[in-house]
Amino acid sequence: MNRWHCIPYAVSVWMALLVIGGAFPVSGQTVSRPTNPQVVQTQRERIRQLMAKRKAEIEAKRAEREALGEPAEEGQTPPDTPRTLPPGAAPGSLPRSAVAPPPVAEAPPAEESGPVITSRVFLTMDPQGTTTYVDRLFDSRVTARNEYRAPIDGVEIQLVWSPQVVELVAVSDASLTPYGRSAPIYECDPEKGRLYYKTTLAKPHHFNNAGLLQLRWKTRMPAVSSPIQFVTSADPSSPTTALRYRDLDQLGLESDPHDGVLHAMVSVTSPEWHTNRPILERALVSLDQGIRLTMDAPTTQPLHVGDVTTVTVRLENPSRQFMDSLRVRIWFDPNVLEVMDQDRRNWIRRGINVWDGPARERYPFQFLGTNEVNNKRGQIDYWMGMGERFIPSDGDLFHIIFKAKAPIADNVLCLDVTADDRPGSEPHTAIYADGRNVTDYGIMLDRYDVFHDMPIYPARAGESGAAPPAGAPVG
Repeated sequence: MNRWHCIPYAVSVWMALLVIGGAFPVSGQTVSRPTNPQVVQTQRERIRQLMAKRKAEIEAKRAEREALGEPAEEGQTPPDTPRTLPPGAAPGSLPRSAVAPPPVAEAPPAEESGPVITSRVFLTMDPQGTTTYVDRLFDSRVTARNEYRAPIDGVEIQLVWSPQVVELVAVSDASLTPYGRSAPIYECDPEKGRLYYKTTLAKPHHFNNAGLLQLRWKTRMPAVSSPIQFVTSADPSSPTTALRYRDLDQLGLESDPHDGVLHAMVSVTSPEWHTNRPILERALVSLDQGIRLTMDAPTTQPLHVGDVTTVTVRLENPSRQFMDSLRVRIWFDPNVLEVMDQDRRNWIRRGINVWDGPARERYPFQFLGTNEVNNKRGQIDYWMGMGERFIPSDGDLFHIIFKAKAPIADNVLCLDVTADDRPGSEPHTAIYADGRNVTDYGIMLDRYDVFHDMPIYPARAGESGAAPPAGAPVG
C-alpha cells in the first residue's frame, strides 16, 4: 500500500485515540473548567514555585560539591588539580589530566637501540569505534603498535576532526613526558578541528601498545559517522604524522608515506533520556539541550484596542536534536484578544487557524493533527507529526494574528507546559522523538519563554481601529 494512502487512516485512528484518551472533550460531554485568567494565574504561580525550588536545589548541590572538595560547578577543574593545556595554548610541556596514566616519578632507563628494522609500525586511535550521545564526554588515545620493537626517538602527530560534531576539551602527554628531551610543540585550532604535537626523545625507546596521547572529547551534534583521523604528508617540510628513528619514519611501508595509521569513527545519536531535571510538582522531566519553543512579537509598538498584531511561535534546536512530532497549547484571554483566521497555504484550513503556511518547507509534516483556535475559551491547539524523525532547524513554527478587543494592563499569553491529572499524562506543549519528550522546559522556564506579555492600551483618539503592522499576514 502506498504510504500516502495510509495517512488519512492513520490520522483518523490518531484523533480517535485522542478523544478516547480525553485529550479533547467529546461532543456533548460536560466538563468543569476554570476560566482562562484562573488557568494563567495558576500556571504562573506554579512556575514561580518551580523556579524557587530550582534555585534552592542548585545552591544545595553547590554546597554539597564544595563540602566534598569538588568544583562548585560541573565541568570546572578543582583548584588543586593540574589542568590540561587548553586548545590554542602556547607550545610547552603538557600537564597531566584525569585521563592520563599515573605520573612517572623518574624516567626509566634508556633501552639499547638496535639496528633499524624495516617493518610495520602502526599508530591507532583507540577505540576505533565510539557510539555516544549529544553533549557527552568520551576518551580516546593515540596508541603505538610496535610488536617488532623498532627504536623510536621522535614522535609527530597531526589529527583532524569535524568541529561541528566533536570538540576537543583536554589533551595529556603524561606517558611521553619522562622520555622527552625538551618541551614539545603543541598546536590546536578547535574552530578548524586540528591538533599538532611533536616531541624529540632524549634516547630511543621501544613503544608497543603504549598510549602516546590521551584525549578527551565532547560531542556537539548528531552524526551517523564522523572520523577522527591522522594526517600524513610526503613533504618532509609539512606537518605530518610519524614515528621516527634518526629522521627515518618507521610507520608502515617505506613505499607508502600514508600507510601505518588507523583512524577512529564516532557515531553520535540523540541525547539519552534524562530523569534528573523535574519540571513541575509532577514526575515530568526536561531534556537538557533539547528543543525549545518561544513566543515573539515582531513589533515593539504599543498595542491599542482595535489594532491587529502578529505573535510568532519559534522553534529553537541549538543541539541539533531529532524530533518526529510536536503539540502546542497556548492560552489567551478571550475577553481582550481575538484570533483572526489565516490559512493561506496552511496544512489545515478548517475553522479558525493559526498561520503555518510559511513553515511547510522548513517543517514538512505528514501527519496533520490539529490547528484549532477557540476564541470563546481563549485556547490554541496545534499538533503535527512526521513519518520519520528529522533534525529541525531554528525557525518560525507558526504565526498568530491577534486583534485587541479591550484595554488591559496585565495581559499574558501562556504556553501550557502543565499536564492533566490523569496518571501518565504528558504536558500539553511537548516535542517528541521516537516517543520520548525532547523538550528543554528548563531553559524555557529560566528564560520566561512560556509567557508573553501583551498589555493593551485604550483606542487611539478618533480611531476605532488601526491597520495591522507592516508585513503581518491578515486574511
